[in-house]
Order: sequence, then C-alpha cells, then structure tokens
Amino acid sequence: MATPKGQIATWRIYPESRNGAFYTVRVFRTLGAMRRYATRIGHDSFARCAGAAICYRRELYTRGRFTCVSHEWGEILLAVRRLTTRIIAHECSHAVVAWMQRQGFTLDLSDTGNASPGEERFAYAQGDLVSQLVAGCYHHQLLTPGTQ
Repeated sequence: MATPKGQIATWRIYPESRNGAFYTVRVFRTLGAMRRYATRIGHDSFARCAGAAICYRRELYTRGRFTCVSHEWGEILLAVRRLTTRIIAHECSHAVVAWMQRQGFTLDLSDTGNASPGEERFAYAQGDLVSQLVAGCYHHQLLTPGTQ
C-alpha cells in the first residue's frame, strides 16, 4: 500500500512479545488527513475523534476454517497537532482491550486488594504500548520533552 496522504510517520508497537501481535502506528500532519484515511479504509465513525484505534485481524478462509495471515491486529491513528500523552494512552487502551479479548483472557476487577493475572497482563501490555508509542514519537521528533 502506498503511503497515505498526509502521513508523516509510521512504526509498529507490540502488546507483549516483539515476535507476536502488533499494531501499526500512523501519525498524520492534520486531523483532517487522519480522518480521511480512516474513512478511506472503511471507518467513517471516527469523524469527530482526536485519535483512533482501529482493531482488526487479517484472516483467510480456506478449507472450512479461518487462518490468521498476519500478526497485525490493527492501527493506531494520531494527528501531530493532537499528539498528547492523554490521547496516546487513550488509544493504546482501546488497542489493549481488543488484544485482550482476542487472546481470550478477561479483566477481573472484583478483588480490589489484589491484582488478578488478567489485570497484571493488561497493565503490562498497556504500559508497553504507551512506552513504545511515546518512544516512537521522540524518535520521529513528534514530541518534545515536557509535552503533556
């Protein structure tokens, strides 16, 4: 696929192992460019969003069953002028929830005194995605120290 119009950076982030599932991060010059891209790939519900986590899984149906053909589980779309740690964490949360559901584990928050195994896995995956996304933003010079 050709580089989407208005995209200024792209990289991958991984919820757990760097050999497993990943999300593609796409940062656009403007919010309009980000929204046009989302609409072009069939997600026009993001018309009023400051960012987007589009979650999917590429599968091929052959011989009566689905087979995963890619470890890519979605895209996180951001606009450089709306690039804040709040938006980054928000979109990473959507991505982790989708990843968690596909992994088949649940998030049990009933015991407030102790973290469940699912809660720990969620928290580490969330931290890993946010950390990698922020590091990518610094690498591409999209964030500067002190960005909120």
